[in-house]
Amino acid sequence: MKIVTTYEAKNSFPTVLKLSLNDVVIVTNRVKPVAAIEGLKGEDDLEDYLLERSPKFWAMIRRARKGKGVRLNQLRKRLSLPKALRTSEIDREPVKSTSIASMGYDELSRTLEIEFRSGSVYRYYDVPGQIYTDLLAASSLGRFVNNKIKPHFAYKEISEKNSQRVSSEN
Repeated sequence: MKIVTTYEAKNSFPTVLKLSLNDVVIVTNRVKPVAAIEGLKGEDDLEDYLLERSPKFWAMIRRARKGKGVRLNQLRKRLSLPKALRTSEIDREPVKSTSIASMGYDELSRTLEIEFRSGSVYRYYDVPGQIYTDLLAASSLGRFVNNKIKPHFAYKEISEKNSQRVSSEN
């Protein structure tokens, strides 16, 4: 466990995030703990994190221990997990761009998915809805992604088989 002050957390946030991938970082304000930062290494960690803190989930576990089981997909649906975590798919819409074929956004998980004309599909995490709105309104989608999204948000290349293919407009 690492302990940092709010001042240190604010001024060295990227370092604090890196530290949180290996251990919990406790943030203090005037010596009193005010927050805990626990790093997540992907969608599986996010799902685990959400389930660990869900009263509905633990109620279902108690019922299951009494012999009333539930299937995993039903569990995810009942707990209203974001679509990106339930199915690993985000619906994308075709866009007019020389570098981007399609884009989609999941508000609950704040996940942006972009399919480039090259065929590569990337997921960008913790993207505010306003950034997605600004992206849709941008005169150049590729320039916006290169300047406002790629340098600022964690991302992961996903294989096409895990993402939803978008048919071109007729």
